[in-house]
Amino acid sequence: MRVRIGIGRPLDGGEPTRDPDLVADYVLANPVGEERATLEETTRHAADAVEAIVAEGFDRASSRFNRRGPEGSPAA
Repeated sequence: MRVRIGIGRPLDGGEPTRDPDLVADYVLANPVGEERATLEETTRHAADAVEAIVAEGFDRASSRFNRRGPEGSPAA
């Protein structure tokens, strides 16, 4: 079992891109501003998911943490 955190894709001309060079630069860059805040919040959410897996079991935690809220954000 694993807990995954997605980071999205960089934008090129306002559209998400799969260009390997742009993706590599995006993935390896230090997040700043709103991206950093989002990453910190997502990391806390992932840690909560791990604690729920240990306390409640994988199936219950998975059904709770894999739901999506508005605009694709994790449900609270």
